[in-house]
Amino acid sequence: MPASTTGLLDRVFRDPGVKQGLRFFTKGERNRIKLREADDEKVEIWCAKRERWLRAKPEEVVRQLFLVWVQESLKYPLKRVLVEWPIQMGEDEEKERADIAVFTDDACTDPYLVFELKKPDSKEGLEQLRSYLRWAGCFFGCWSNGNDHSFQLKEEDKDTKKGPYKFRDIPRLPKLDEDLDDILAPLTFAELKPIQDMRALIERLEHDALANAGVNAFDELFKLFFAKLHDEFRPGHKAKDPVEFRVPTGSPDVVYKRFNDLFLAAKRRPHWGQIFDEGDALKLRGDALRLCAAALEPYSLTHTDLDAVDAAFEYLINPEQKAQKGQYFTPRPVVKMAVKMLNPQDGERVIDPACGSCGFLIHTIRHAQQLYGWNAGELYRYANEHL
Repeated sequence: MPASTTGLLDRVFRDPGVKQGLRFFTKGERNRIKLREADDEKVEIWCAKRERWLRAKPEEVVRQLFLVWVQESLKYPLKRVLVEWPIQMGEDEEKERADIAVFTDDACTDPYLVFELKKPDSKEGLEQLRSYLRWAGCFFGCWSNGNDHSFQLKEEDKDTKKGPYKFRDIPRLPKLDEDLDDILAPLTFAELKPIQDMRALIERLEHDALANAGVNAFDELFKLFFAKLHDEFRPGHKAKDPVEFRVPTGSPDVVYKRFNDLFLAAKRRPHWGQIFDEGDALKLRGDALRLCAAALEPYSLTHTDLDAVDAAFEYLINPEQKAQKGQYFTPRPVVKMAVKMLNPQDGERVIDPACGSCGFLIHTIRHAQQLYGWNAGELYRYANEHL
């Protein structure tokens, strides 16, 4: 980014860490927006759709970045895009305004995609997006705060072809001239992305899918994680190969068989079977399984930051479960302090006989990485030989 843009974004967000954390935008979108300092010393941003300068509030910056993304990544022309699009939410309700709406026609009469956007670090808005989809007559939506995101599909009842509607995560949004069949085509390993906020994802799954599923959330998500890892560790797979961990079309029994088979295959891996009882199988079924699997489908656990996995694991086990399982998590600031004091060196062995979620060992790996600047292969060697 030009230095002027960088400085102005720092002023908008008041925290360089937040600005640098606009992780969704990886293709130079920040280089495409225009910022300036107004006469009152406030920062303004140019809206190409409304063709005027606007006050550069954090949420507006996220919207303008998405306008660039819609044009450059999804290939929709600006004439098929509206901002602040009004949606009538029931006969007696006032109209709400969607941040961005994308249409299939130049006259903007047939809505196709709806966006609900928030400022960075905001967690709200997903239910608002789903309300828009219920009333707007379209099936694809996106919630994002510029860092995290959720692509949503509204699904009709298969028999009535109308509501009550259900929602599920999808790997991506349709580009210009694409439809649902294109979206549901199998992802390749190269298309998988690391999870930026695994705890937030788990919280959403607990709310959307697991609250009334009648199963232990920790146990069943743990099984799905292992099934996902088994697929990512598949011997000999190439980047262009399709993943097996994906929601198939078909009945609930077909969906269950796909993921239970992956879990049973994971149990047969050397050493992995020791983690589970011999008769263990997936207990998660129906919509709950489909929603959880669909949410995990576009991500790579092997490329997700270990700290994110560690924090999610600690959150997932509630205090009662921790006591039952003998799990007592050391606060992460204490872990980091202890590792820094020990200052482990290459060649020294680090042993944690009650490692739980491996917090001390994970932070030891992080310490070694910072100390020696090792690549992934060197870290793998270090972890195998010394931890």
